[in-house]
Amino acid sequence: MPVVSTNSTQSPFKTPRSHATLPWEKHRFRIVKWAGRKIRVSKFGERLVSLQRGFSWAKWWCTALSSVPNARSQEAQVRLWCESSTRLPRGEDLLDLTNGFPADTAVRLYVSRAGCFRFYILSDAAPGLPHLFAKRKVHLSARRRVVTHDLVRIVKVSGVPGTNGAQVMANAVKVYRTMGIQSIHLQAGLSAGGAVWPKFGFVPISLREWRKVGETVRANLKNVPEPYKAGFSARTGGMLSVAVEKILNTRDPVNILLLHSLDSSPAGQSAQALVFQNGRLGGFLLQKSRWKGVLDLTNPEIMSYFDDYIGRKRQAGQVI
Repeated sequence: MPVVSTNSTQSPFKTPRSHATLPWEKHRFRIVKWAGRKIRVSKFGERLVSLQRGFSWAKWWCTALSSVPNARSQEAQVRLWCESSTRLPRGEDLLDLTNGFPADTAVRLYVSRAGCFRFYILSDAAPGLPHLFAKRKVHLSARRRVVTHDLVRIVKVSGVPGTNGAQVMANAVKVYRTMGIQSIHLQAGLSAGGAVWPKFGFVPISLREWRKVGETVRANLKNVPEPYKAGFSARTGGMLSVAVEKILNTRDPVNILLLHSLDSSPAGQSAQALVFQNGRLGGFLLQKSRWKGVLDLTNPEIMSYFDDYIGRKRQAGQVI
């Protein structure tokens, strides 16, 4: 059974909730119904939350960012954490999720029952400057060991060093592998669109989701200027529309990776002909797509794809 410490000696810091959702000035009070009554509550993101630096436990899942458990509730969570799996690390080891982040970071954990818990990752780029917020849900059972990435938001602060999505994912996969997690699930397209996640190896979770991607790609294909279509033909000897349809007509969602890398350059040749508005053609075709995605941590080919991408980022100094 893993050993989980229940004490933290690190000093607290305040992290604005606003970097989790909307800009600060857009948050207002709203009316909700609860138990037959109307109550006035503030939207998530409106107030400051005091957290301990480093690792800490929460008391309730619905107030996990601000609640601090008493000794009894914390003892119960430690017991549930240890009962969840013999492969779980110490709670403090979740701080490995913040490797390469700015100095002020916090991870808060809440265990609702054995095998079911959620944690929050927060980081400040500098005192008072929100930088990163992430929310994760974990479900462990005899048949499934899954993490759901509910939310991640990275706020770029001008002139202040921060982290990036590649570092966040590199940390996550490293920790999840030690926990025996089989897959990571997310909803692609909530912020930058579904063009971002395929570069990590995420693919649509089902044929239905893959078909949804195809509808968006076909719409985006109509907006590719003729010079770029001609450039593709000159490079490959085929028509862009034919190549795209050939990929979309397959029944294997993993082919989104092929679609995303359509404009990969042959060795020794310039990719300039396939660069589209500061981005690659594959990313342009996938922009504004929304789909449920999965990163299969048990698939050797998918993980090789992921490791290759992170390796390139590491060589570029963007991942430690």
